Amino acid sequence: MKRLLSILATSVFSVATVSSTVSCMPQKPIEDKKSPLNIGLDIDKTKAIDTSVDPLTHKGFTNFFIIGDSLSDVDGLTSYVKDKFIVKTGLEKYVNFNLSIEGSYGYVDDQNVHHNAFSNGPTTAYNIANNFGFKDLKPSNKYSVLKDEKQGYGKNYSIGGATAAKIAPQAGGIILNDVSIEEQARTLVTQQKISSNDFVLFEIGGNDLFSMISSQKAGDNKKVIDYMNESITRLRNALFTLLNNGIKNLFFLGPPIMDNIPSYANKTDEEKKEIIDLGKEYELKMQQVVKEVNSYYSSNFKFSSLYEGENSLTVLQKGYGEHILSNGLIQNIDEYKNNQSFTKNLKIKLNDKEINTSQVKNLKFDENIYKKLTMKSDKVEANVVVELIGKESYSNLKERDQLMSKYFFTDIVHPTKVVHEYVAEILQEKILKEFG
Repeated sequence: MKRLLSILATSVFSVATVSSTVSCMPQKPIEDKKSPLNIGLDIDKTKAIDTSVDPLTHKGFTNFFIIGDSLSDVDGLTSYVKDKFIVKTGLEKYVNFNLSIEGSYGYVDDQNVHHNAFSNGPTTAYNIANNFGFKDLKPSNKYSVLKDEKQGYGKNYSIGGATAAKIAPQAGGIILNDVSIEEQARTLVTQQKISSNDFVLFEIGGNDLFSMISSQKAGDNKKVIDYMNESITRLRNALFTLLNNGIKNLFFLGPPIMDNIPSYANKTDEEKKEIIDLGKEYELKMQQVVKEVNSYYSSNFKFSSLYEGENSLTVLQKGYGEHILSNGLIQNIDEYKNNQSFTKNLKIKLNDKEINTSQVKNLKFDENIYKKLTMKSDKVEANVVVELIGKESYSNLKERDQLMSKYFFTDIVHPTKVVHEYVAEILQEKILKEFG
């Protein structure tokens, strides 16, 4: 219990900085390759809630669910941390806990409510859902408590830091193993009654690639191979879990090519080639899964690559520069920061007191807080704020968003608000063409 705040703060800190090195650790039997149509049929669906809507007012879809990582997360990680460590453990009686992502992260909606996201606005998947008539999707996870049966569970299962492969405890597994893509898929099927024409936007793989690139750099090729195989197998399980349980429309967005993101943009040509080649190998293995899934569900499943082709990250980065130039967000193309991060540094505060990020892992409750908890007296205030400080100063969120529009990236990997809007417009057209 004394280390609870350490766990909570570290979970956000590691996702925000992409600093966790994720290592493979298989934890349960992996499904038999010979029986894909049986995957996920063991799930108990007796308590699933029907929240389907009229498809005539929602682009033909009866529901919209999101599965993924920080590229789709809106209030996902912050809700998950509170649900798992505060609500489910009973600490909610003793701790008034709030976790917020601010600064260059997050946004305020029309009702003046702050939302936590790894961008300065709603994410691509969230924008598409809104544009299809599924307004303001709430987050959900395996620890979520059903508060209103009519309203049901949230429909956005994406959580920052999520991977396809399982991860070891020393690399954050204590936090994130139960939000892996397979776990998200199983949770969705458990909580949601699948209707006649539901849609799932499914994106994953970026964090898996970060892990493999790190292992590759360390010269541990065996770990790279083991992790990739684990990732692909559990990705396959997640896809078949959804389709076998009745999802009629599944759009899978793969991970991007990584050579021109802020994390790696300044690497040598040789280092970039290794990153590109590793990503290509991962993409090819994904394509094998895509081919297999299509052999069973060709009309229900579509894949879009961010690694290569018309929607690759390279094409999107170029197109976004042209987009902001033509819309007057920049005056000339030289102003466009296509592979630079807007972020200068990151701060973490606990109850308005700044914590040195190098000390986050050693953060503990102080003795007074611990005594209050064990004595079950007055509620303890535990307000954790993760704040990204921008390279350029601003006085309000509108000014912040204007400054950030010329940047493709909020931090070393996550896109900015207008990028998410731009990509959403492209992908929703593709989705309606494929499934409309």
